Amino acid sequence: MNSHTERFPSVCRLIESRLGLSMDRGSFPGAFEQFIEEKMRVLGVSDEAVFANVLSCASEPLMDELIDAVTVPYSWLFRDYEQLYDAVAALATLGPRQRRLQVWVPACANGEDAYSVAALANLLRADVDVFATDINGRALELARSGRYGSWSTRCIPESHANHLISTPDGTRVFRTEVRERVSFTGHNLLTRPPRSLHGHGGWNLVVCRNVLIYFARRQAMRVLENLGSALAPDGLLVLGASDIVLEIPAGLRTVDINGRLAFKRNESAKNGPFVLPPEKCRDTASTSAAVVLSSGDARVPALKSDPKATPVARPERPLGGTRPSAGNSTLLDSDDSALSVEKMLDGILQYLSGDLPSAAQSLRAALFHCSLLWPAAYYLALCLDELGRVQEAQREYQRTVDLIERKVVLPKVPNHDFTFLQRDISGLARRRAAGKPR
Repeated sequence: MNSHTERFPSVCRLIESRLGLSMDRGSFPGAFEQFIEEKMRVLGVSDEAVFANVLSCASEPLMDELIDAVTVPYSWLFRDYEQLYDAVAALATLGPRQRRLQVWVPACANGEDAYSVAALANLLRADVDVFATDINGRALELARSGRYGSWSTRCIPESHANHLISTPDGTRVFRTEVRERVSFTGHNLLTRPPRSLHGHGGWNLVVCRNVLIYFARRQAMRVLENLGSALAPDGLLVLGASDIVLEIPAGLRTVDINGRLAFKRNESAKNGPFVLPPEKCRDTASTSAAVVLSSGDARVPALKSDPKATPVARPERPLGGTRPSAGNSTLLDSDDSALSVEKMLDGILQYLSGDLPSAAQSLRAALFHCSLLWPAAYYLALCLDELGRVQEAQREYQRTVDLIERKVVLPKVPNHDFTFLQRDISGLARRRAAGKPR
């Protein structure tokens, strides 16, 4: 079947320019096609390019219908709880302040992450305002209700059970002390970020998880730059395990929050980000766990912990996990390691460009030459997953988990640091190996 961009190229270009979304990466199955076919029939338009012109100057109700058809408000409460806990706990350690800590949750969908942050702040006794935004008006209406069904409430940690009340219709609604911390409004991520109530207008925490996967590559970088520019001087930006960052925008640096990747403002940054060569920077959206390029080049921020960061002491949490130690590792030392790394990087680039069969072939070749190369197993699992070969994908996800737990030491890969993210990748791979959603 042809892709959306092949069938509706003009409409897809309009959506990318207005919303930033890559239509080959998201939307509910059939919703986009149904919208176009129905509206073209009603308007009496037979040419797709003409319909795109109509959309470009359409009234607000029609644009709202388009947004509803192409956005994916898919999440659940306390998703990737450990990452969210660490971010809010780090926020809670900030020093004395005159005003409540300010949290922005862009692309909040139905409000799941926004309420999860508010509930965690309540648990940790952090005084916060949570400002949640989305471009989808219908999703915001649902979010404001604070009411969720069985899908969204299936992973409620025991420590948060008292934050929700069961209702006669089988849904659960957040208590007033959580809901009053959260406010919602519309916002397009391609536009200027909203200002917080701080005098400088910056946000202490920005939580934008599993959103960049739906954006075209150029627009994803634009969004990331917007998010970074919205941070307060001490602010943290947290992305999801499914987001890719191929460049670290100027003005940001990576930090380690209890073993998880986050970003901070880098006021002293003087050099631009590292950029892949043009032939390897295809205009695609990203659809795998976050991989940040790093390099020995002085222009590139290194993936190291912030030396000024204060370690966060955490009570026991529902989802455990310890950071791998340096000892007791299996050394990856093979005559074929150089060839396997080359094949792996080829496979990753093919995956990012959407050529899944070629990617799977290259990644299998990498694993044939070096079976301990867990990033190759992980990307192969992603390929197989998207090709619908679920059982094969689960085996590769499990292989990824097993190799990470064995603390395999990878060969040095120029411009890449996969080990920094092995905790995020391991968690996602473990869920997929068990047949759970990403």
